[in-house]
Amino acid sequence: MKALHVTHPDPGYRAEYEALFGCPVTFEADRNAFLIDPAWPQAPVQHLPRYAFDVLSGHAEGLLASLASAGTVRGTVEKHLAAMLHTGEVGVDAVAARMAISRQTLYRKLKAEGVTFEQVLDELREALALRYLKGRRVSVNETAYLVGFSDPAAFSRAFKRWTGLSPREARNAA
Repeated sequence: MKALHVTHPDPGYRAEYEALFGCPVTFEADRNAFLIDPAWPQAPVQHLPRYAFDVLSGHAEGLLASLASAGTVRGTVEKHLAAMLHTGEVGVDAVAARMAISRQTLYRKLKAEGVTFEQVLDELREALALRYLKGRRVSVNETAYLVGFSDPAAFSRAFKRWTGLSPREARNAA
């Protein structure tokens, strides 16, 4: 890789990111992206780091498939949220825009199903966090980022509210 851009803030250990990816890292970028050296596809595959994105993608695809099959507005909202969580832009306006409906219509449709947008977001984050932590393939901080928290402390507080355990306790218990 020649460069990496990530939407989350600098966690304070930039050197570890740059050592892991072998390139300069730009934090608080407007998108998650990387610039690949044109010779990279011909490079031999070496030992992969424990952060195996394809494993996480497989979990996410399975979850998305189950959400899409639900056939509810909630399922559609969850599908859009799951794809957006790591960007940090998970507001109701962004989801409504992806669904091509107004914010008020989205609120009304969710209310008809007996849930609020905030409940859907919170429950999806909890389910994904539990899955990531039980899989033991990502750290607590990486899990926080993947479920849409830019601050690991805020994620820890939310996780404790959801489960009664700290993320580390839940991960160790898995």
